[in-house]
Amino acid sequence: EATDASSPDQFTKTECSLRENLFKVVQVMRENFPEFKNCRVLKSGTQTGVRETYHIVGMYQLTTDDVINPKPFPDTIAKGAHVIDIHKPDSIDQELVVLEQEYNIPYGIMVPYDSRNIIVAGRSVCADEAAFGTVRVMAVCMAMGQAAGTAAAIGSKKGLTMSRMDIPLLVQTLKEQGAVIDFENCK
Repeated sequence: EATDASSPDQFTKTECSLRENLFKVVQVMRENFPEFKNCRVLKSGTQTGVRETYHIVGMYQLTTDDVINPKPFPDTIAKGAHVIDIHKPDSIDQELVVLEQEYNIPYGIMVPYDSRNIIVAGRSVCADEAAFGTVRVMAVCMAMGQAAGTAAAIGSKKGLTMSRMDIPLLVQTLKEQGAVIDFENCK
């Protein structure tokens, strides 16, 4: 069942339930699979992983079409290539869509609409459900984090807000740092 990870009470209940279920699964394995008769839990994750909670309303929303039929953006700050991976919160079903090629990640998905000096990287960016199923992965989150930190540094040095960023300078700086924005700067 879906959990609101922004609610400490719900999140704690979910974590307790998952830990209880872990030991139930171990018992089922011991009883039904001879090779697991002596299995035991050595350790488990310290905290339940959260796929998503809230998203900003950004200057741009990354869409399913942007990911499946990639197009250039004038403010591309990174590339993505992970499959679209959607986990249904109320079932064990999972939807996977393998992408035919990489797609572009625009700066605008990280800047809240109608804000001046806020930037968001990672799992709170502006994307529809399917697009979020590919931008939420660690490699893309790290690339967005690098772009956000670099934008903040440029903004601080040049007196620019996040919503009025010098995109050519940001892209040039990211390339100098070795970020993959296009394949011309790959070694």
